[in-house]
Amino acid sequence: MRTVLLLAVLGSCWALIAQATVYRWVDADGVVHFSDQPHQGATEIQVSEPQTYSAPKAGPTTSSVAGKAKDVNFRYTNCSVSSPAAESTIGDTDSISVSLSLSPAPRATDRISLFYDGAAVPGSGGRSTGYTISPLDRGTHTLSVSVSDAAGAVLCQSEPVNIYVRQPSVLAPQNPNSPANRTLPIIH
Repeated sequence: MRTVLLLAVLGSCWALIAQATVYRWVDADGVVHFSDQPHQGATEIQVSEPQTYSAPKAGPTTSSVAGKAKDVNFRYTNCSVSSPAAESTIGDTDSISVSLSLSPAPRATDRISLFYDGAAVPGSGGRSTGYTISPLDRGTHTLSVSVSDAAGAVLCQSEPVNIYVRQPSVLAPQNPNSPANRTLPIIH
């Protein structure tokens, strides 16, 4: 506030100086002096009006006006991982398909990111609501979705969904109850 006030005062002073008579003289040491008071040996200088420029008022571009006017109250009511279901177990596969649900439908400028164990899935961050994650390691994993606007502000973020991946292991013993592994008693 002080800066604005100071600039206003200086601006009005400059306007008064610009309209006032200015005197110029050189002293015995060769130093040039200027004053608004007449001095012996001074010459009167006509100071012209300062050149000014008033820029046109900056307004938003047409595309951003149209986008902001209708998007002022926009908000997502839902963003979630719809498939696979929470707490589901997935087995014997190298990849899974993930489907995301957004309500209302995503806007053209919004970016949808899928996160797998907290890291963004490569290739996400666009407008797609379906992704494939590959390869899958066995264990517990989390999936979540985040929707951001063009400036990077998060508009919607889902709760993490836990999934469990089972992969066959050469170290795991075979199921003893499997019909192929049952031994029949020998009767004598």
